[in-house]
Amino acid sequence: MNKQMSYCLTLSVALTVAAGVAAPCADHDHEQRHEQGEELHVSVAAQQLLGIRTERIARRSVQETLVLHGRLERAPTALTTAAAPIGGRISLKVRPFAPVAAGDVLFTVSSPDLRARREEIDVLARRLANYTQSGAKNAALAAELDTKRRARAAALDGATEQGGVVEVRAPRAGIAQTPMMADGTRVETGALVLTIADPSDLRFKARVAPSDLAKLRDGMAVEAQGVAGRIQIPSDETDVAYALFEKPLPGARAGTPLAVVCATAASAGETPCVPNEAIVMMGVTPTIFVRAKGEDDAFVAVAVEPGVRGRDWTELKHLTDTDREVVVRGQYELKLALASQKGGGKKAGHFHADGIVHDDDHE
Repeated sequence: MNKQMSYCLTLSVALTVAAGVAAPCADHDHEQRHEQGEELHVSVAAQQLLGIRTERIARRSVQETLVLHGRLERAPTALTTAAAPIGGRISLKVRPFAPVAAGDVLFTVSSPDLRARREEIDVLARRLANYTQSGAKNAALAAELDTKRRARAAALDGATEQGGVVEVRAPRAGIAQTPMMADGTRVETGALVLTIADPSDLRFKARVAPSDLAKLRDGMAVEAQGVAGRIQIPSDETDVAYALFEKPLPGARAGTPLAVVCATAASAGETPCVPNEAIVMMGVTPTIFVRAKGEDDAFVAVAVEPGVRGRDWTELKHLTDTDREVVVRGQYELKLALASQKGGGKKAGHFHADGIVHDDDHE
C-alpha cells in the first residue's frame, strides 16, 4: 500500500544539529542558552499529527505547595479543668457528656470553712462600725478586717458564694466529661472535679517523610476546606507535623481524615515561568523545547534551572529572553527524536502515526 495513503502515515523529521551553534560559555551565560541547544526540524504537518502545542513563557508569581495527609484530633487546649476553689463537699449539677454553655453551674462546694470565715468577718465589721459611730478609730482592727476579706475573696477566686456554698461555673462551652469523683465527695482545696471538652477545638496531625519535613517551618501558612491555619512543628517528635486553624472546620470532628495544603516556598514576585509539563529530563538535566526564532518548523532543546514549582507553573531561574514559545504537548516525542539523533549522529529518522520513532533505513 502507498505509505502516503495508509493510516500509519510516517512523517519525515530532519534530526540535524543546527549549523553554527555556539558551545556553552564557561561562565554559563544564561542570556545565550536558548540558541545553544540542539535543534530539531519538524514540519508543520508532523507537528499537527504529533499534537505538538506551545505556550508563551509567562511572567507570574509561583507558590510551591506541599499536601499533607492526616487526621484531626482533639487539641491540648480543648480540655478545661474545673477545680474546687476551697475544701468542702461537692454537689454535681451536670451529667456526664452533657453539653454546657459558658457560665452554667458545674458543681457546688459546701464549705464550713467559708461560713466560719464569713462569721468572723461579720464580727470584725460590727466591732469596727461601733468604733466609727463613737468617733474613734482603730487602725489595727481595720487592717485585720481588710486582710480577712482579701483572704476569703482569694479563696473564692471569682466564684459566687452564698451561705458557705460556692458555685463553680463553666468557663467555656463544651461537653462535660466523666467526673473525677462521685457526687457528695469531700474534697480539698484545688482538687480537680470536672473537665469540659470543646469538640470544635481540633488540630490536624500528619506523619511526614523526612524530605518533606525539612521543607516545613513553624508558623507556615496552611489551608484546608477554605480555612486558614499555621504549621506547628513539635520538638519531641521527629516525623510529625501539626496544623492549627483560625476557626473550626465545617462539620469536622476528631478522627476526620483531612488533606492540608501548605505553602512551602514562593517566587520573588513575578518571574519567568513555564507550565510544569513543559520541563522534561534529558538524563539528569531539566530541559525545555522552545520554538526557534523566526522558524515554524524548528525547535531548540534548552537546559534550564527550575526554581519554585507550583501546582501548575514552574519558575525558571536566570532566564532573560522570555519572548519565546515553549512546547507543552509533544515534548516527549521531541525528546525521543533528540535521543535518537544523538545515538545516530546526523542520521534522519521518521515518526509513525503512533508516535514511535524509527531510523530512515527501517522498512
